[in-house]
Amino acid sequence: LEAFYQEVGRAGRDGDPADGVLLYDPADQKLQRFFAGGRYPDDGDLVNAYHALTRAAAAGPVGFAEVVAVSPVPAAQLRVCLDLFVSRGVARRAGAGYEVAARNLSREDVARVGKGYRDRQERDREKLRAAAAFAEGKGCRWGAVLGYFGSDELADAGCGHCDRCG
Repeated sequence: LEAFYQEVGRAGRDGDPADGVLLYDPADQKLQRFFAGGRYPDDGDLVNAYHALTRAAAAGPVGFAEVVAVSPVPAAQLRVCLDLFVSRGVARRAGAGYEVAARNLSREDVARVGKGYRDRQERDREKLRAAAAFAEGKGCRWGAVLGYFGSDELADAGCGHCDRCG
């Protein structure tokens, strides 16, 4: 809904009336969940990636290909895990490769590293639910957008302009 709001703002910037078309297919939610699922590693992926990195980099910095060679995590997911490790200080970039910055982390320690990803994944799921509720809702669309952002300005009255009110 953030993107929708931004586009509505662009359409109305000149002050003239504008029309918008909502293209929605409930089946698209499944596709969106699939893409989101590949975006965020789970605890098992993180633990496996950490062990693969520590194994591959036991003697010093290693390239991505060397980590991939010993990892059960698919390459695309592994790259996400390694980027997360670098951002959280678990690993460091070493030239074109990686080195371990935090050794001997427990499974729980590695899982904690991924907590921010799990939080972000839940926020993305909530955004998808809100977009579906917006598309399938029966009330004023503008009121739904305002409600999403915390306003109850149109809670009882419609906007008089959307396809539900106009």
